[in-house]
Amino acid sequence: MAFTERYVTTSGSSGNGGTNDTSDAWDFVTGWQAAGAGVRINVKSGTYTISTGASIDTLSTSTTANPLSVRGYNTTPGDLVHARDSNGDLVTTGMPVLNLSAATRLRVLNDGAIIENLNISGSRSNELLYMYSNYGYVYNCRADNSYNLGFSSSAAISCAGYSTSVVSCDCIKS
Repeated sequence: MAFTERYVTTSGSSGNGGTNDTSDAWDFVTGWQAAGAGVRINVKSGTYTISTGASIDTLSTSTTANPLSVRGYNTTPGDLVHARDSNGDLVTTGMPVLNLSAATRLRVLNDGAIIENLNISGSRSNELLYMYSNYGYVYNCRADNSYNLGFSSSAAISCAGYSTSVVSCDCIKS
């Protein structure tokens, strides 16, 4: 499937068009919300501190036949590949790091969504990434939720839609 490619960088702006990663990239929140049917948001390596105080939702529609995609990359889109170190941990070198505030979570509300190559961290009493996506796909991501208050129900990634797959991910509650 051919995607319309859009770009997010640490120096991006909501006022840009997202058409390239050198002079017209979006900030992370704008890019996440712009993900929609047939659009792939390429998130460049770097550290993104995201503190909206609310859930950040994918706002457009998508389907399994015309999905949305959000993928991290190091220098060239598509350059990150699945790898494990000698301890069996996911190699996150070059992945974009998404540091979420306690009240912020990423929510995918679209069917057929593909999320890949993101290193997500935060301390939240609920999940960091919420896949409310039928036939969604989370691949090669690391999600570390450091919320720890006794018997809590916090999670790294939650899936509420049906047939959503979480593959080759490290989901950590530290």
